[in-house]
Order: sequence, then C-alpha cells, then structure tokens
Amino acid sequence: MTVLLGSLVNRIPMKKKRVPFSIKKRNLFFRNISIAKRLQYANVYNLIITVLIILISICSIFFMHTRLMQFNKDSYFMVTNSMCAKEAASQIQQYIYKSLLTEKEAMQKKYVEEAEKEYQVMVHHLQLIYTSSDSIKSITKESKKTLEQELEKAVRYREKILKAADRNDMENVLKIYKNDYAPILTTITKTLDDVILQADKYAALYMDTSEMQMGITIILFLLLSTGGVVSGIYLCKKTTKSIIEPLKEIEQAMIQVSKGNLEVIIQHRSKDELGVLCSSVRKMVQNLKQYIEDITTTLKKIEEKDIAFSPKYHYVGSFVPIQTSLERICCFIAQMLNQINDSSSQIASASNELSNVSFDIVEGANEQTRSVNKLFGHVDKICNEVMQTKERSANLSDRFSDTVYVVQRGRENMGQLKDCVKKLDEKSKEIHSIIIIIEEITRQTKLVALNASIEAARAGIHGKEFNVVASEIQKLALNCAKAANDTKRLLCENLNIVTECVEVTNRTEDDLEQIKEVCGETDVFVNAITKACISQNAYVDRMRKHLDRISDISNSNQSAAEESYAVSRDFSQQTHNLQSIVESFVKR
Repeated sequence: MTVLLGSLVNRIPMKKKRVPFSIKKRNLFFRNISIAKRLQYANVYNLIITVLIILISICSIFFMHTRLMQFNKDSYFMVTNSMCAKEAASQIQQYIYKSLLTEKEAMQKKYVEEAEKEYQVMVHHLQLIYTSSDSIKSITKESKKTLEQELEKAVRYREKILKAADRNDMENVLKIYKNDYAPILTTITKTLDDVILQADKYAALYMDTSEMQMGITIILFLLLSTGGVVSGIYLCKKTTKSIIEPLKEIEQAMIQVSKGNLEVIIQHRSKDELGVLCSSVRKMVQNLKQYIEDITTTLKKIEEKDIAFSPKYHYVGSFVPIQTSLERICCFIAQMLNQINDSSSQIASASNELSNVSFDIVEGANEQTRSVNKLFGHVDKICNEVMQTKERSANLSDRFSDTVYVVQRGRENMGQLKDCVKKLDEKSKEIHSIIIIIEEITRQTKLVALNASIEAARAGIHGKEFNVVASEIQKLALNCAKAANDTKRLLCENLNIVTECVEVTNRTEDDLEQIKEVCGETDVFVNAITKACISQNAYVDRMRKHLDRISDISNSNQSAAEESYAVSRDFSQQTHNLQSIVESFVKR
C-alpha cells in the first residue's frame, strides 16, 4: 500500500502530500533495487514462512506422538495389565471351584493345572504393574506395595494348595482356599480396581491437558499461517504493483505511439530495469519527434519544388540510413529532372513515329477480326453435328437398356414358369402315388368281394342276398381299377408334356441369356460411341473457348491499337508540358 501511495505521489504534479521520511526512504529503496532481487526477496520470505509452518507441523506431530506414547505407557498400560490380572484371578477361582466340585482325580488335576497357568498369567501382569517406573502416575506407591505383599502371600499358600492337591486332599485344599487364598485374591482384585479407577482419572486429566495443548498449538499454527499468507499476499501485491504499474504506463505510451501520437509523457523514474526502460522509451519518443519533424520539413520543401534543401538534424543508430536516404533522394530528384529534361525532347520525336506505327497496327487488327469471325461459323456447324450424333447415340443406348430390361424380365418369367412346371411335375407324381394306393385298395376290395361270394355260396339260400352285394362290390372294384388305369395313363402323358415344357423352357432361357449378352455388347459399343461424341464435343468446346480468347485478344488488339494511336497523338503534347514543369523546379 505504501508503494502504491508513493508511486501516485510521484505521478501527480500538483499538490503533494507529505510522506514520512522512513516510509519514503523504504519505498525508494524498494523501487530502486532490481526486479530479480525483489522477486528473490519475496521468494525467500515465502520460503521462510513455509519452512516455519512445516517445522510447527512437524513439532505438533512429534508432540502428539510423544503424548500418545506417554499415554500408552501410563494409563493404557495400567488398565490393560490390571484387566488381564483380574481376568486371570477370576479364572483361578473358577478352576479351583471346579476341582473341588468334581470327584474324578484326573479332572481335579486338570483344573489345578489350568489354575496354575492362570496364576502364571496373573503373576506376570502383577509384576509388570508393581515393577513399573515411578514416573507412571496412574498407580500409587501404596498400591504397588500392596500388590507385591499379597503376591508373596499367594506364593506361599499356592504351594500348600498344590501339595494338598497332589495328595488328593481336597478338604485341605478347600480349607486353605477359603481361609487364606481367596482373601488374597479378593485383596488383589480390589487393589486392581483402585488402580483402574486411578488410571481412568489420570487419563481424563491427561486428555484434558492434551486437548488444551493441542488447541494452543492449532491456534499458533493458524496465527502463523494467516500471518504468513497475509504478509505473503501483501509482499506479492507490492512486488506486482512495482512491476505492473510502470509496464502499464509504458504500454499506454506505446499504444499512443502506435496510433501516431508522440505527445506522451512517462512519469515513472527509478534506478531498476523498469526505470531504465522508461528512460529509454522517453529518449526514443523524443528522437522520433525530432526525426519526424525533420522529415516533414524536408518533404514540405520538396513539395514547394525546392530540392536544394537537406536535413538539419544528425541522425543516430538505425536512423542514419534515413538521413542518408533523404540526402540521396534530393540529389536523385535533381539528377532525374535533368535527365527528364534531356529525354523529353527525344520522346517528342519518337511519339510521331509511334503514331504512324499505331495506324498500321489498327488496319491489321481489323483484318484479323474478320478472319476469326469466319472461323467461328465453321466451328459452330461442327459443334451442332457432334451434338446431334451424341443425342442419337444416347437414345440408342436408352433403347438397348430397355431391351436388356425386357429380356431380364422375360428370364424372370421363364424362371417362374419353370418353377410352376416343376410344381406341376411334383403334384403329378403325388397323384400317381395316390392312384397306386387306389389300385391297391381296388385289389383288396376284389379279394374282399371274392371272399364274400365264397361265404355267400356256403350260406346257401340265406347268403343269396349277400352274394348279390358281393357281386356289386366286385363290379365297383373293377370300375375303380379301370378309372385308376385311365387316370394313370393320362398322368403319364401329362408327365411327358411337362418334361417337354421343361426342356423348352431351358432352351428359351438360354436364348434369352444370349440375347442379353448380345444387347450388353451392343450397349458397350453404343456407349463407346457416346463417349467418343462427348470427347469430340469437349474438344470442340475447348476449340470454341480458344477461338473466343482469340476473338477477345483480336478485339483487344484492335482497341489497343486505336487507343495507342490516340495516345501517341497526345504524347507529343504532354512532352512539351513536361519540359515546362521540369524547368519550374529550384535546382542546386
């Protein structure tokens, strides 16, 4: 913000506000150092803030790890071992009760062994508890001493229980357990409950302390992060403004220069790269104004027909060729005017000769135009004949296409007829098989009638009427057989006719195929003729285009010749005018 105020104060040429000397000195120092150092200072500052945040994060993580390890070694350690020791004491009591309740010696020994295993577990956890470091605050010294004393008593009575169990003296085991061993286990359990309660209280106090310390750490982390971010943003803005503002001023000045406005003012002044750049731009604009003024003056003198004038400023750098070019232009114009004066007299004499030649060219162009028009008439006749040939060949090609279509349709109809004949043949064969069945039925009917006649003869008078029926059935069978034979004969004739139809159809289909091939070949020839006509038509079109171009060129030549003749007549007059204009310049 101070840098922005300082830059604004430097730019305003009117009333300036007083700025404290220390702030002004700091702003001048910041503006006068190089851009690379500004960016380097900003990056180093951001790096320091980032490293501090990382170190605080690492310290917070290490602190949390230490607190967790301490919690694990203190409260968690005590509660875990106390719970395990209580569980082992409970299991010891259960196994001893089970050994007292059972009458089997093997089971009694087994329960005693299980109790011994649980005893070893209890002893292990109790030793871990009362031999723990004095820095652990979850257990008091009195609790440690009580557990150690009770464990020593339990060792003595345990040995007595084991000896009594080896003798199978369960009454003595029960007596020792009730009077001596059970109170010891009860005291140990009660002491472990006190240890667990003390560990819970210490754990709650420990967690409260840890949460408070963690809250303080988070607040410090947030304060440092916020301060680092805010200061980093401030430093970045300050650095950005010190770079962007001069660049914007230079940008606006260059935009005005690109539009042709050299009346620009750049206020920024400093000793850094941007200050040097602004100073160079100011010097460049000033030199451009001087050079453009000098060039404008020189051109005005030339406009006033004074070629004895030369540039008055001394150009530097890449502008030296401009000064040299201006001087050479003035000398060249003077020399050119002298040469024009000398050449104008020669051009005047040549213009008369040009006028005579232009008249001859006009006559030749008229004759060329008449010849081209006659050639146009012959080419049009050729083009019309080629177009008629093309149309006739196209019509013939269409006719052949129709013929091929009709032949193809005839082939399809013959194919359908062939299929119908095949179906008729199949149906005739089916009828023939049915007639064979009818013949078989007729034969069977004859046998039945014969058997009926024999049976009627055996019956005598009673079978007389039945004999008449059998005779009628036999006559009917004979008529059926005759009709079947006649139908079979007719079917055979139909089959022969169908076979002949199939052969005729096949021959007709082959003939149609040959007709189609001949039509296709003829169509190819017609298409070739059509293509040749199209090619000839294209050649004729190109010939017409070339003739059009020749006609246009001929007309252009005729017009150009007439214009050249007219121009040559005016050229002599313009030459005299040119000589009078050249003589009006002020020469060196």
